Amino acid sequence: MVKNYLRRNFASLFFSIFFTLFIITSIVFFIKIASMTSIIKVSFLELTILYLYVLPNILFFTIPITFFASAVISLTKLSFDYELIVLFSLGFSPKKIIRVFFYLALLVSTTLLILSLGLIPLTYQLNKNFIYEKRANASLNIKATEFGQKFGDWLLFIDDNDNGVFSNIALFSNKADFSDDINSSETFIVAKEAKVENQDGTLSFALLDGRGFLLEEAKLNQVDFEKMSINDTSKLKDINYKGVIKYWSEGFSNKKIRKNFSLYILISLFPLISIFLILAFGILNPRYDKNHSYFYIISSTVIYYILIYNGAKTIPFIAIGLIPAIWLIGSYFIYKKRLKRF
Repeated sequence: MVKNYLRRNFASLFFSIFFTLFIITSIVFFIKIASMTSIIKVSFLELTILYLYVLPNILFFTIPITFFASAVISLTKLSFDYELIVLFSLGFSPKKIIRVFFYLALLVSTTLLILSLGLIPLTYQLNKNFIYEKRANASLNIKATEFGQKFGDWLLFIDDNDNGVFSNIALFSNKADFSDDINSSETFIVAKEAKVENQDGTLSFALLDGRGFLLEEAKLNQVDFEKMSINDTSKLKDINYKGVIKYWSEGFSNKKIRKNFSLYILISLFPLISIFLILAFGILNPRYDKNHSYFYIISSTVIYYILIYNGAKTIPFIAIGLIPAIWLIGSYFIYKKRLKRF
């Protein structure tokens, strides 16, 4: 009954904190997703699909902080309500409280490992493939008389848009080459008409009746054309679906994947290896101690995340074993000094 009472107090705080952080994190991710509409047309249903693809990331970064914070705050609340003092007076030792939160932390860490090492790589690839396919098949969201629009490496301006048929088009680029024979540093193209075409999954801009001006060192070249196609190659990627094992196996040769692999494991282990900190910061004597639980929660979380970020970046595989060991030993030392000796 006592263990169930502790779990109920923890659960009520966990879900209240979780939903708050979940909503805030979801808004941040949703704004990032919505920024795609400045490039391509995306319906509300497609925005929902993209949100579902990033949902494992939202859960992964929200759950560990929520667990640690709610566990410490729930014990602090019980301490200052004198309920833990009553339990200790009746012979309920801190070891039993450790067991309660240990099994909860084990469940949370296991869930986080499944999310990070299983679901996140899959949804990441699905998200990339979805965006690539959308870019390749959807019509561009090009607006008439609006400056600053881009098509690949080209800055684009159109005078009018009549159901996908553009008129009076101007394009400028200081990256694209107009032809293989002329190595131009700046290219300026004007055309009377244009429309977007899909050629084997690649978006192209078909220009009609125009001129191209190419600046080559101190010489200006002019080319007249009846029709010209400009492909959007700036974002083309050969993205293929990979299984989880194959995806992570590339970590031995890919620095970014190596870092993410280490970071995901270390974040997943945070609830489990912080079990002694939960008791050290949560169990207090209401007569002598002051409530600094929020300070302890924030400082501990910030210190841990700084450690794992730098460790995953510099020594990714060594950090997987080294940082949890240091954190667990340090946590037990704090627990022993603040609580166990009493």
